[in-house]
Amino acid sequence: SSLNDIAAINTNETLTDNSNMFIYPNPGDDSFNIRFGENVPYTSDLKIYNGGGQLIYSKALNDTGIRQNKIVTIGNLTAGEYFVQLRNGKWVETQVIIIR
Repeated sequence: SSLNDIAAINTNETLTDNSNMFIYPNPGDDSFNIRFGENVPYTSDLKIYNGGGQLIYSKALNDTGIRQNKIVTIGNLTAGEYFVQLRNGKWVETQVIIIR
């Protein structure tokens, strides 16, 4: 398994349900976007786990910012469920993504 680069872009997408992140497209293929909410501090940790709970990716994000969008490109992962976790000193949020 390998995870490639993360790039930052700006977007006008909106979040719902007081979520700190919105992941799209979901289900997806080799890349997905993570849109950060207003409660996400400038520095957060992004972790991705496979369906068995094994950590497959970890990155400190120092530029999340409000309404920031990250593109995560994934390569060589098998189809299935993965868990995307965003963490800082105050909270942890985990969402499921489906890789086709």
